[in-house]
Amino acid sequence: MTDFTAHDIHLIDQGAVDALRAVDALAADPETARRLAERGEAVYGAELTADLHNTVDGRAMSLAGWAAFATIRLVQAQARHSTDHDEAARMWAEDVDMVWAKVAELEKLRAELAETREHLALDRQAVATLREREQQARAELADVRNQAHRDHTEHQQVLRDKNALANERDLLKAEVRELNGLLDQTSAARDRFRRERDMERECRRVELFNAAHPIGTTVRYWKGVREGDGKTSTTRTEAQLLSGHTAVVWLEGVSGCIALTHIEPVSAEAVAR
Repeated sequence: MTDFTAHDIHLIDQGAVDALRAVDALAADPETARRLAERGEAVYGAELTADLHNTVDGRAMSLAGWAAFATIRLVQAQARHSTDHDEAARMWAEDVDMVWAKVAELEKLRAELAETREHLALDRQAVATLREREQQARAELADVRNQAHRDHTEHQQVLRDKNALANERDLLKAEVRELNGLLDQTSAARDRFRRERDMERECRRVELFNAAHPIGTTVRYWKGVREGDGKTSTTRTEAQLLSGHTAVVWLEGVSGCIALTHIEPVSAEAVAR
Protein backbone atom coordinates (compact mmCIF):
# COMPACT_ATOMS: atom_id res chain seq x y z
CA MET A 1 0.00 0.00 0.00
CA THR A 2 1.20 3.56 -0.82
CA ASP A 3 2.36 5.45 2.23
CA PHE A 4 0.43 8.66 2.88
CA THR A 5 1.28 11.32 5.37
CA ALA A 6 -1.18 12.50 7.89
CA HIS A 7 -1.63 15.67 5.85
CA ASP A 8 -2.40 13.68 2.70
CA ILE A 9 -4.97 11.62 4.52
CA HIS A 10 -6.51 14.81 5.86
CA LEU A 11 -6.74 16.27 2.38
CA ILE A 12 -8.29 13.08 1.03
CA ASP A 13 -10.88 13.07 3.81
CA GLN A 14 -11.72 16.69 3.08
CA GLY A 15 -12.15 16.08 -0.66
CA ALA A 16 -13.92 12.70 -0.37
CA VAL A 17 -17.40 14.08 0.03
CA ASP A 18 -17.03 16.66 -2.74
CA ALA A 19 -15.38 14.13 -5.05
CA LEU A 20 -18.09 11.54 -4.47
CA ARG A 21 -20.78 14.13 -5.10
CA ALA A 22 -19.07 15.34 -8.26
CA VAL A 23 -18.59 11.81 -9.61
CA ASP A 24 -22.24 10.96 -8.95
CA ALA A 25 -23.33 14.21 -10.59
CA LEU A 26 -21.22 13.52 -13.69
CA ALA A 27 -22.54 9.96 -13.94
CA ALA A 28 -26.15 11.06 -13.61
CA ASP A 29 -25.85 14.08 -15.95
CA PRO A 30 -27.43 13.31 -19.41
CA GLU A 31 -24.87 15.68 -20.90
CA THR A 32 -22.11 13.30 -19.88
CA ALA A 33 -23.76 10.41 -21.70
CA ARG A 34 -24.42 12.64 -24.76
CA ARG A 35 -20.82 13.90 -24.96
CA LEU A 36 -19.51 10.37 -24.49
CA ALA A 37 -21.70 9.14 -27.33
CA GLU A 38 -20.67 12.06 -29.61
CA ARG A 39 -16.91 12.17 -28.95
CA GLY A 40 -16.03 8.60 -28.04
CA GLU A 41 -14.15 7.31 -25.02
CA ALA A 42 -10.67 8.64 -25.88
CA VAL A 43 -11.69 12.22 -26.71
CA TYR A 44 -14.26 12.54 -23.95
CA GLY A 45 -11.79 11.00 -21.46
CA ALA A 46 -9.22 13.69 -22.26
CA GLU A 47 -11.84 16.43 -22.02
CA LEU A 48 -13.10 15.06 -18.74
CA THR A 49 -9.54 14.89 -17.35
CA ALA A 50 -9.00 18.51 -18.29
CA ASP A 51 -12.29 19.52 -16.69
CA LEU A 52 -11.42 17.71 -13.50
CA HIS A 53 -7.97 19.25 -13.50
CA ASN A 54 -9.44 22.73 -13.82
CA THR A 55 -11.97 21.97 -11.08
CA VAL A 56 -9.37 20.99 -8.53
CA ASP A 57 -7.11 23.91 -9.53
CA GLY A 58 -4.18 21.68 -10.17
CA ARG A 59 -4.17 20.11 -6.74
CA ALA A 60 -2.64 16.68 -7.30
CA MET A 61 -4.14 15.18 -4.18
CA SER A 62 -7.63 16.35 -5.06
CA LEU A 63 -7.18 15.00 -8.54
CA ALA A 64 -6.01 11.73 -7.06
CA GLY A 65 -9.14 11.69 -4.88
CA TRP A 66 -11.27 12.24 -7.90
CA ALA A 67 -9.55 9.37 -9.69
CA ALA A 68 -9.83 7.11 -6.64
CA PHE A 69 -13.53 7.64 -6.21
CA ALA A 70 -14.08 7.36 -9.95
CA THR A 71 -12.24 4.05 -9.83
CA ILE A 72 -14.37 2.91 -6.88
CA ARG A 73 -17.53 3.91 -8.71
CA LEU A 74 -16.30 2.12 -11.80
CA VAL A 75 -15.53 -1.04 -9.85
CA GLN A 76 -18.91 -0.85 -8.14
CA ALA A 77 -20.59 -0.28 -11.49
CA GLN A 78 -18.73 -3.23 -13.01
CA ALA A 79 -19.68 -5.38 -10.04
CA ARG A 80 -23.29 -4.33 -10.39
CA HIS A 81 -23.05 -4.87 -14.14
CA SER A 82 -21.57 -8.33 -13.58
CA THR A 83 -24.21 -9.15 -11.02
CA ASP A 84 -26.88 -7.73 -13.26
CA HIS A 85 -25.35 -9.61 -16.20
CA ASP A 86 -25.35 -12.90 -14.28
CA GLU A 87 -28.89 -12.25 -13.11
CA ALA A 88 -29.86 -11.25 -16.61
CA ALA A 89 -28.17 -14.38 -17.98
CA ARG A 90 -29.94 -16.51 -15.41
CA MET A 91 -33.24 -14.79 -16.17
CA TRP A 92 -32.47 -15.07 -19.89
CA ALA A 93 -31.82 -18.79 -19.49
CA GLU A 94 -35.02 -19.13 -17.48
CA ASP A 95 -36.85 -17.06 -20.08
CA VAL A 96 -35.34 -19.19 -22.86
CA ASP A 97 -36.39 -22.35 -21.04
CA MET A 98 -39.78 -20.84 -20.46
CA VAL A 99 -39.98 -19.77 -24.09
CA TRP A 100 -39.02 -23.23 -25.30
CA ALA A 101 -41.50 -24.70 -22.86
CA LYS A 102 -44.08 -22.30 -24.26
CA VAL A 103 -42.99 -23.23 -27.78
CA ALA A 104 -43.37 -26.92 -26.94
CA GLU A 105 -46.71 -26.20 -25.34
CA LEU A 106 -47.73 -24.16 -28.40
CA GLU A 107 -46.57 -26.97 -30.70
CA LYS A 108 -48.61 -29.38 -28.65
CA LEU A 109 -51.56 -27.01 -28.72
CA ARG A 110 -51.01 -26.55 -32.47
CA ALA A 111 -51.05 -30.32 -32.96
CA GLU A 112 -54.13 -30.59 -30.76
CA LEU A 113 -55.67 -27.71 -32.71
CA ALA A 114 -54.88 -29.44 -36.01
CA GLU A 115 -56.35 -32.68 -34.67
CA THR A 116 -59.34 -30.76 -33.38
CA ARG A 117 -59.73 -29.06 -36.77
CA GLU A 118 -59.50 -32.45 -38.46
CA HIS A 119 -62.10 -33.85 -36.10
CA LEU A 120 -64.17 -30.72 -36.62
CA ALA A 121 -63.94 -31.19 -40.39
CA LEU A 122 -65.00 -34.82 -39.99
CA ASP A 123 -67.80 -33.74 -37.67
CA ARG A 124 -68.88 -31.09 -40.17
CA GLN A 125 -68.81 -33.67 -42.94
CA ALA A 126 -70.79 -36.05 -40.74
CA VAL A 127 -73.25 -33.25 -39.92
CA ALA A 128 -73.56 -32.43 -43.63
CA THR A 129 -74.18 -36.12 -44.36
CA LEU A 130 -76.73 -36.28 -41.56
CA ARG A 131 -78.43 -33.15 -42.86
CA GLU A 132 -78.50 -34.60 -46.36
CA ARG A 133 -79.96 -37.82 -44.99
CA GLU A 134 -82.40 -35.79 -42.94
CA GLN A 135 -83.51 -33.93 -46.08
CA GLN A 136 -83.85 -37.23 -47.92
CA ALA A 137 -85.79 -38.68 -44.99
CA ARG A 138 -88.02 -35.58 -44.92
CA ALA A 139 -88.58 -35.88 -48.68
CA GLU A 140 -89.38 -39.59 -48.31
CA LEU A 141 -91.64 -38.82 -45.37
CA ALA A 142 -93.41 -36.16 -47.44
CA ASP A 143 -93.83 -38.70 -50.25
CA VAL A 144 -95.17 -41.26 -47.78
CA ARG A 145 -97.55 -38.71 -46.31
CA ASN A 146 -98.72 -37.67 -49.79
CA GLN A 147 -99.16 -41.32 -50.77
CA ALA A 148 -100.99 -41.98 -47.51
CA HIS A 149 -103.21 -38.97 -48.20
CA ARG A 150 -103.88 -40.24 -51.73
CA ASP A 151 -104.53 -43.75 -50.38
CA HIS A 152 -106.84 -42.31 -47.74
CA THR A 153 -108.65 -40.27 -50.38
CA GLU A 154 -108.94 -43.30 -52.65
CA HIS A 155 -110.07 -45.41 -49.69
CA GLN A 156 -112.73 -42.85 -48.83
CA GLN A 157 -113.82 -42.80 -52.47
CA VAL A 158 -113.90 -46.60 -52.51
CA LEU A 159 -116.00 -46.56 -49.34
CA ARG A 160 -118.35 -44.01 -50.89
CA ASP A 161 -118.55 -46.07 -54.08
CA LYS A 162 -119.10 -49.19 -52.00
CA ASN A 163 -121.86 -47.51 -50.03
CA ALA A 164 -123.37 -46.20 -53.28
CA LEU A 165 -123.19 -49.71 -54.76
CA ALA A 166 -124.71 -51.13 -51.58
CA ASN A 167 -127.52 -48.59 -51.82
CA GLU A 168 -127.99 -49.41 -55.51
CA ARG A 169 -127.91 -53.12 -54.67
CA ASP A 170 -130.54 -52.59 -52.00
CA LEU A 171 -132.61 -50.61 -54.46
CA LEU A 172 -132.11 -53.33 -57.07
CA LYS A 173 -133.04 -55.98 -54.52
CA ALA A 174 -136.17 -54.02 -53.72
CA GLU A 175 -136.90 -53.69 -57.42
CA VAL A 176 -136.16 -57.40 -57.93
CA ARG A 177 -138.46 -58.27 -55.07
CA GLU A 178 -141.05 -55.99 -56.58
CA LEU A 179 -140.49 -57.54 -60.00
CA ASN A 180 -140.63 -61.02 -58.49
CA GLY A 181 -143.87 -60.04 -56.86
CA LEU A 182 -145.13 -58.75 -60.17
CA LEU A 183 -143.88 -61.92 -61.89
CA ASP A 184 -145.59 -64.03 -59.27
CA GLN A 185 -148.75 -62.02 -59.73
CA THR A 186 -148.37 -62.27 -63.52
CA SER A 187 -147.67 -65.98 -63.31
CA ALA A 188 -150.63 -66.47 -61.01
CA ALA A 189 -152.80 -64.38 -63.29
CA ARG A 190 -151.53 -66.33 -66.32
CA ASP A 191 -152.14 -69.62 -64.60
CA ARG A 192 -155.53 -68.43 -63.55
CA PHE A 193 -156.22 -67.23 -67.09
CA ARG A 194 -155.05 -70.56 -68.50
CA ARG A 195 -157.18 -72.48 -66.06
CA GLU A 196 -160.16 -70.32 -66.85
CA ARG A 197 -159.45 -70.56 -70.57
CA ASP A 198 -158.94 -74.33 -70.36
CA MET A 199 -162.07 -74.70 -68.25
CA GLU A 200 -164.02 -72.56 -70.68
CA ARG A 201 -162.68 -74.58 -73.61
CA GLU A 202 -163.45 -77.87 -71.89
CA CYS A 203 -166.90 -76.62 -70.95
CA ARG A 204 -167.46 -75.57 -74.51
CA ARG A 205 -166.24 -78.99 -75.65
CA VAL A 206 -168.64 -80.71 -73.24
CA GLU A 207 -171.53 -78.58 -74.49
CA LEU A 208 -170.73 -79.22 -78.14
CA PHE A 209 -170.24 -82.95 -77.59
CA ASN A 210 -173.47 -83.37 -75.66
CA ALA A 211 -175.37 -81.29 -78.21
CA ALA A 212 -174.12 -83.39 -81.13
CA HIS A 213 -173.77 -86.80 -79.51
CA PRO A 214 -176.50 -88.09 -77.19
CA ILE A 215 -175.97 -90.98 -74.81
CA GLY A 216 -175.46 -94.23 -76.72
CA THR A 217 -173.41 -92.66 -79.46
CA THR A 218 -170.88 -95.05 -80.94
CA VAL A 219 -167.34 -93.75 -80.55
CA ARG A 220 -163.77 -94.83 -81.08
CA TYR A 221 -161.53 -94.24 -78.08
CA TRP A 222 -157.90 -94.48 -76.95
CA LYS A 223 -157.00 -95.04 -73.34
CA GLY A 224 -153.36 -94.12 -73.71
CA VAL A 225 -151.48 -92.43 -76.49
CA ARG A 226 -153.75 -91.74 -79.40
CA GLU A 227 -152.17 -94.12 -81.91
CA GLY A 228 -153.65 -96.71 -84.25
CA ASP A 229 -157.34 -97.30 -84.90
CA GLY A 230 -158.36 -97.34 -81.25
CA LYS A 231 -161.34 -99.31 -79.84
CA THR A 232 -165.08 -98.94 -80.32
CA SER A 233 -167.77 -98.47 -77.68
CA THR A 234 -170.85 -96.39 -76.91
CA THR A 235 -171.29 -93.56 -74.48
CA ARG A 236 -173.22 -94.35 -71.38
CA THR A 237 -173.20 -90.84 -69.91
CA GLU A 238 -173.17 -87.32 -71.13
CA ALA A 239 -169.82 -85.60 -71.34
CA GLN A 240 -168.86 -83.89 -68.08
CA LEU A 241 -166.14 -81.58 -66.79
CA LEU A 242 -163.96 -83.66 -64.49
CA SER A 243 -162.48 -81.78 -61.50
CA GLY A 244 -163.18 -78.51 -63.23
CA HIS A 245 -160.51 -78.88 -65.91
CA THR A 246 -160.94 -81.95 -68.22
CA ALA A 247 -163.92 -82.88 -70.46
CA VAL A 248 -164.58 -86.64 -70.17
CA VAL A 249 -167.21 -89.21 -70.92
CA TRP A 250 -167.92 -92.70 -69.63
CA LEU A 251 -168.21 -95.60 -72.13
CA GLU A 252 -169.90 -98.93 -72.02
CA GLY A 253 -167.61 -101.73 -70.95
CA VAL A 254 -164.75 -99.37 -70.10
CA SER A 255 -163.70 -98.71 -66.56
CA GLY A 256 -163.07 -95.11 -65.79
CA CYS A 257 -163.73 -92.16 -68.00
CA ILE A 258 -162.10 -91.19 -71.26
CA ALA A 259 -161.09 -87.64 -72.14
CA LEU A 260 -163.02 -86.19 -75.04
CA THR A 261 -159.64 -85.51 -76.71
CA HIS A 262 -159.30 -89.31 -76.97
CA ILE A 263 -162.88 -89.84 -78.23
CA GLU A 264 -163.83 -89.81 -81.84
CA PRO A 265 -167.53 -90.29 -82.77
CA VAL A 266 -168.18 -92.95 -85.40
CA SER A 267 -170.86 -92.45 -88.08
CA ALA A 268 -173.53 -95.09 -88.75
CA GLU A 269 -172.04 -95.93 -92.13
CA ALA A 270 -168.65 -96.55 -90.56
CA VAL A 271 -170.27 -98.78 -87.98
CA ALA A 272 -172.15 -100.75 -90.68
CA ARG A 273 -168.97 -101.35 -92.55
